[in-house]
Amino acid sequence: MASDPTNGVLIAVVASGTVYAKEGSLTGATWLTEFGSSAASAISVASGPTNGPLIAVVTGSGVYAKEGSLTAATWLLEFGGSSDVVSVASDPTNGALIAVAASGTVYAKEGSMTGATWTAETTTVGGPVSVASDATNGLVIGVGRGVS
Repeated sequence: MASDPTNGVLIAVVASGTVYAKEGSLTGATWLTEFGSSAASAISVASGPTNGPLIAVVTGSGVYAKEGSLTAATWLLEFGGSSDVVSVASDPTNGALIAVAASGTVYAKEGSMTGATWTAETTTVGGPVSVASDATNGLVIGVGRGVS
């Protein structure tokens, strides 16, 4: 779930591998089928007044994401290969921030879904990944560490 003052609330859920989302109002907005291949295992959403909704979906073939509109934006394969989790954030200055955990390493990219490159941020991840971003402080990435 996410919210911003321009676009309102953004809610997304996974049901039987399909991603549904709605934006703008808890009671008045219609649920839209966002990712209907029955392949989704995890999602993350963010929203900002400049870039609109950002949704990322983990599937068996990689992480897909789209930004800008629930109805008009195109899904892009952002991270090919196996990923355990995804986390997204967005702000008007820095744009989209996407982080994935794959084979114990956290990779992140920020600024452009098509032009930014992936950076290996840390290894030995054994838990969740969480990201945040704002115009003043930039990006923040939090990771869970494996315990032996």
